[in-house]
Amino acid sequence: MDSGHLLPLFDWQASTQAKSVWAAYLHNPRIDIELLTILKPLLFQTLEHREELEQSQIKSSLFRLIGFLGINLPQEFTADDSRKALRYLFSEELRDVVSAIETLFRDAAETNDETRKKLWRNRIQPWIETAWPKDRARQSPKLTESWMKALMQMDEAYPSAVTTLADKYNLLVPIDASVQGFYIDEEKAELFRQFPDETLLLLDTITPKDPGQLDRSTARSLRRALDKAVSDQPRLRRNPRFNRINDVLLSLGVHES
Repeated sequence: MDSGHLLPLFDWQASTQAKSVWAAYLHNPRIDIELLTILKPLLFQTLEHREELEQSQIKSSLFRLIGFLGINLPQEFTADDSRKALRYLFSEELRDVVSAIETLFRDAAETNDETRKKLWRNRIQPWIETAWPKDRARQSPKLTESWMKALMQMDEAYPSAVTTLADKYNLLVPIDASVQGFYIDEEKAELFRQFPDETLLLLDTITPKDPGQLDRSTARSLRRALDKAVSDQPRLRRNPRFNRINDVLLSLGVHES
């Protein structure tokens, strides 16, 4: 690849075509080490100019690319690079990075449980620990919703991921009225029965104290998860976390099925 020809086209300071060239690349970005070596210095420049990209799907592709690079090419796009890139992003933009994590697990759906556990343990968990922004102000209910969607794809990696996100780093916050119609399908709800203790921790973390912050559809999803968690573990009905969540849902008229 002729980097001498390529670099000026992507350089916002040197090229009037940078906006259109980046938009074309981000429409379907190709990730390889050679290209990353060329573009990495300009990727941070693009984050500074991201509002000029205009189309939301192009900006989403940029944010997802940050996640894919940090997780898949940690030697070339280091933890320092990821931290620097993620510092540019607002909470709403971080949702697209979490969506990249969800995609990685969806793509691994046909592999065995050990492969998915290794994906979490060897690549994603270390990246979260070293690169993800930990300040509470960067977390949000909508970002928590995105993490929930990713967790639903993790299968055997789910309990470790819940502990990391909800307990170790406090990256999840209570859902509020900004989260509308969150749905958990029946197949994925089996995770809650399989890992009841971690599910109770997760639900206690994301369930708000004020029932008025929950819409009915989201409350029904939380009920489905809670019922699954205690279905084979009646001891958990004596857990203060269960009682608090149950009280919130009952106050909304969302009863056990």
